[in-house]
Amino acid sequence: MLDVLAPRGAADNDARQRPTMALEAIDGGSMALRWQPKMPGTRLLMLLLPILAAVALLTGWITRRVSRHALHHALLSDRRFAMLTQSQQELANSEARFR
Repeated sequence: MLDVLAPRGAADNDARQRPTMALEAIDGGSMALRWQPKMPGTRLLMLLLPILAAVALLTGWITRRVSRHALHHALLSDRRFAMLTQSQQELANSEARFR
């Protein structure tokens, strides 16, 4: 079944509307029928947009988790380095006292 939205007879100079059907009358005359088509990508867009939004949200969530994890481990490394530096300083002080 074909749904035709806004059917109308078209003038020959109206080339803006693409869908056209040429009809021939019994008396030999002809007429061009043009119409406004349904937007063919609308259903596909309505199906894919929620999926793409969910993928974008999931990607953002994963990116946030990974960056927080990396930041957490960077802070732990900084703390460990500071503790190692402090421990080395205390060892140097202890050796200096021992001598």
